[in-house]
Amino acid sequence: MTFENNIVLGYSIPNYNAGHYPGLFYCESGIGPGQFTSRNHNIHLNVRNSGCPSTGFPDEFCVDPMFVNEPPAYMDEATFDNFDFTPATGSPVVDAGIQIPGLTTDYTGNIRPNPPSIGALE
Repeated sequence: MTFENNIVLGYSIPNYNAGHYPGLFYCESGIGPGQFTSRNHNIHLNVRNSGCPSTGFPDEFCVDPMFVNEPPAYMDEATFDNFDFTPATGSPVVDAGIQIPGLTTDYTGNIRPNPPSIGALE
C-alpha cells in the first residue's frame, strides 16, 4: 500500500461510538512499516488505531493542518458548512509534501510546485 501526502483529520461525535475519534487504518493483520510500499509526508490529527505514528514513519506528523474555516469541534452537520480544505496562512502542510510522479496538479487544477503541499489543495 502507498500512502503519501495525505491529511487525515478526525472529529469525535459525543453521542456516537462513545465519543471515540475515528480510526485511521483497519487491516485484518494489522498495520506496520513492512506493510507499506511507501508511507510518508502524511499529517494525522484526532484519529485512533495507529493515528499518531511514533516509530517507523519519521516523515509523518500529528499536527493541526490548519485549514481555512476549520471547525474546532463537531456540533452538528452545519459545523462543516463553511469548511474550506485550503491550507490557511502558516499551515504546516504548505510546501511540506513529497513529489509524486505523474501528479502535477492539485484537486482544483492548480500546478503543484516542488515541493508540493500535503493534501489535495495547494
